[in-house]
Amino acid sequence: MQFRHLEKLPQMAHTNKGVIMAVGHLGNFEWVAQIGAWLEPYGVQSIHVYRKQKHADQLLNDIRQKHLSGYCEMKQTLRTVIRQYQQDIPTAYGMVADQKPSPKLKEYMWIPFMGQDTAFLQGVETIARKFNFPVIYGKMMCHKRGYYVTDIITITENPNDEPRGYITKRYAELLEENIREQPELWLWSHNRWKYKRTQTGNHSDN
Repeated sequence: MQFRHLEKLPQMAHTNKGVIMAVGHLGNFEWVAQIGAWLEPYGVQSIHVYRKQKHADQLLNDIRQKHLSGYCEMKQTLRTVIRQYQQDIPTAYGMVADQKPSPKLKEYMWIPFMGQDTAFLQGVETIARKFNFPVIYGKMMCHKRGYYVTDIITITENPNDEPRGYITKRYAELLEENIREQPELWLWSHNRWKYKRTQTGNHSDN
């Protein structure tokens, strides 16, 4: 795994006490955790948010411990961010943001994506606005079998200056561009369109 265009990342994390790196289920997305080894010499911690798995959670966590990074379960995200923020610890938060929302959740918005109406979680945008964290997109590409490159693309350095919904929409645009360049990398089996708009209530597009 190689990372490109990382130059501004440590400064963002120190200036704002945090930065969010949003990625998708592309390629070996778990390897993005290796960014922690690059950030550590700059005094920036790395915490990657994961969704607890029903059957293989312990196995996955054992594998993750091999990386020089911290992890937190999705339900503990806000508590973890508050702790890091209050302790003045510059932190980069890695979030796989193309999860399909449960119909029980309230914070999601509908966006045209891959030719159809798609619900996107707004957790990245909500946390970014609450703490004024810059948001970047990690564009993952595969150059050859087992060799990946992640380009760092800035979505916004000032989330509260953007119109509401901008961060989520821009993330969806970058994700779609990423998928269309190498569609074989995306985890199509996670059934992104399991729930249709009529099944999830009348949530706002904005």
